[in-house]
Amino acid sequence: MNKLFVRLAASGMMAATLGAPAFANSVSMDTTGPGSTNTVTSTNCNHWSSTNNNWVGLSNWNDQWSRSGNSWIGHNTQAGGWGGSGNAYNTNSTGTGLYINNANHGSMIAGGYGSGLGAATIYLTGPDSYNRISSNNSQSYRSENNNHVNLANYNNQAANTGNVYVTGNTVVHGAGLGSGNASNTNATGTAVEINNGSGAMPVWNNGGSGSASISTTGPDSYNSISSNNRQSYSSQNNNAVSVTNSNHQQATSGDVVISHNTVVNGVGGSGDASNTNHTSTSVSINN
Repeated sequence: MNKLFVRLAASGMMAATLGAPAFANSVSMDTTGPGSTNTVTSTNCNHWSSTNNNWVGLSNWNDQWSRSGNSWIGHNTQAGGWGGSGNAYNTNSTGTGLYINNANHGSMIAGGYGSGLGAATIYLTGPDSYNRISSNNSQSYRSENNNHVNLANYNNQAANTGNVYVTGNTVVHGAGLGSGNASNTNATGTAVEINNGSGAMPVWNNGGSGSASISTTGPDSYNSISSNNRQSYSSQNNNAVSVTNSNHQQATSGDVVISHNTVVNGVGGSGDASNTNHTSTSVSINN
């Protein structure tokens, strides 16, 4: 008499969405004849795959141009109290926010699971019989995230004040401002955040939670119990982020020309020219 007993056990939790076990309770074969073939087989194949492809392109374009006119004072007996050319201003403010969250993509519901045999028994088989209990489990998990983000901010500003010409006058006084101011102001804020999480890999239970036994077999019988479990886990994150901030500013105050005048006083010359730029960029990637 040959007696073979193997306990197949595995513990853990698996996502309920993958299906139910092949043998929930038990399978039993009892008192089979000589030369019989007795086989109990459990085969489970579970595959879970999640793919996220995020392609985002953001562009902010700002083109500004400002100019004040020319001022000409000429051929006057007496000139005074004039303000020169006026002011020229450009102001731009850009705020861009991007958030991608793939953390819990296609998340599986966790639950109790036995993927193999509960209890399988082949008992009292005849001589020269073939007796086999097998459990084959193949489970795979694959998660892939491809994030391509291209963000560009372009700012082009030009401010020019007009020229001031004072010529051919007898008396010029009180022209204290001269040419006006020219100013450019730009503020850009960019934030990119990508969260791919961990993919929440499931905890699998392979091989069942019961036992398998072949008992009281005849002479020259073939008895086999096998359990084959294979698990694979793959996670891949590809993040390509490109952020470009381009700022071009030009500010020019006009020329002041004073010529061919008899008396000139209180003229302050050309005004101010100013450029201001503030850029803030933040990129956060959590895989």
